[in-house]
Amino acid sequence: MRYIYPVTLTEDTDDSGCVATCRDLPEAITQGDTVAEALAEAADALDEALCRRINHGRDIPEPSAEQAGERLVPVLVSMS
Repeated sequence: MRYIYPVTLTEDTDDSGCVATCRDLPEAITQGDTVAEALAEAADALDEALCRRINHGRDIPEPSAEQAGERLVPVLVSMS
């Protein structure tokens, strides 16, 4: 399964990196030292959140439309 979710990147003023959050999957929170790293970590966090939902029989939310300031992150659910 492949999904593309919008992600918000917020500057982490304490650790000088970026925090990535997804309003469709609020449990998927991660960070990275750079924007590129935060987006890569976001893909991994989204994959893990989706797998947990599948394994627990929970609904998978449809990706919301991208809003201003968000970045789209593709996720290929690994099912691991």
